[in-house]
Amino acid sequence: DELVAASGLSRSTLQRMEAGDGIAAGHGGNLWQVQQALEAAGIIFLPADQFGGPGVRLKDPV
Repeated sequence: DELVAASGLSRSTLQRMEAGDGIAAGHGGNLWQVQQALEAAGIIFLPADQFGGPGVRLKDPV
């Protein structure tokens, strides 16, 4: 419910995106809305680098 409200996407759209195996499927704009909502909630997306694959972490709550 929180992600529906924060992203502005419908519950059914988010459920379809979550139902796939592997990388989330969906239109680029929808993926961007989800990423923006998660970043606003304190999630940082990390790119792959020489030390490992892509990932996420929480912002420092300073």
